[in-house]
Amino acid sequence: MKKLLMVLTKSRRDCVSINLEMQVKHGDLQKFDKVVFLLNDVSDSHMAYVDGFIAAHPDISFDKVIGNGIRPQGIAKMQNECIQHYPEYLYFKTDEDVFPSAGWVDKLEAAYLAHRDDNDLALITPIAPNNGIGCYYLLTNLPELRAGYDANFDFPIVPDYEAPVWLQPSLGRYMTRQFVDLEKANRLLEQNFGSEFDREKALYFSHRFTINCICYDYRHYTQMGRIPDSDEPGWTQWAADHGKHHVLVPNVMVHHYSFFVQQDWMDRSHLLEDIRAANLPGTIGGPASLSYQLPRLKRVARQAPRAVARKFKHVMGR
Repeated sequence: MKKLLMVLTKSRRDCVSINLEMQVKHGDLQKFDKVVFLLNDVSDSHMAYVDGFIAAHPDISFDKVIGNGIRPQGIAKMQNECIQHYPEYLYFKTDEDVFPSAGWVDKLEAAYLAHRDDNDLALITPIAPNNGIGCYYLLTNLPELRAGYDANFDFPIVPDYEAPVWLQPSLGRYMTRQFVDLEKANRLLEQNFGSEFDREKALYFSHRFTINCICYDYRHYTQMGRIPDSDEPGWTQWAADHGKHHVLVPNVMVHHYSFFVQQDWMDRSHLLEDIRAANLPGTIGGPASLSYQLPRLKRVARQAPRAVARKFKHVMGR
């Protein structure tokens, strides 16, 4: 079956560069018959980066879909345009701040092949330690991780979309930092859940989850008719309303850098640099280097106007 990857990106070159460099390093990007950038009203400089990446990899077949920048309708529209132009593929999608580990394509495809005759299959997703379903699976299946969690937090462990790991940036960062090196993380998952897809170890669910890294087929798309304008909430609600189910693949992990509710908090940390250092060694200097320190300082500087505005509003509201 032909495979197509959609990479949704708007402005975070610091993130999408890690995404793409990791996939090239591990040979995963080359496994797709088509790679389509969903460009959500990007700047000229971001477009130049994407065009430069495409030019640097002539062995990969690329395409681009240009969006209007409206969320979520514009994101749904780009995906619909892509699928209508490229029907009958097995579709994969990552957001720009998702960092896929080696072999993620093969492991999600294996899970799909195990369910290809299942008419109620909706979305397939890997473990991301900082989303509700991923955090829940890890904490309920890895006793040592659970012990560390219990020593540091007393939040309830639930698989919900708006679970504490989604709402609490300190918990999101904690869970990601337990698995910064994705090669080591995948070895741990394989030791516990097997190197091959196992239905008995997978988690099946139907509620809403964060669809930052997913796999699905054309049958699912045609059953739905189109990706709803609301994208994630409408998509996952349609699946629940029509008796469909999703599959969490337990032997592969990806990182999702941050959710919008915690992005500023994460950006004030060095988490992004540490993820790059662990998974793309040699592409960033050590903690004392400018290449390590300067990106964080730039991120913090971009937050300054918003921080001043919030402080002013708080003072005036007294």
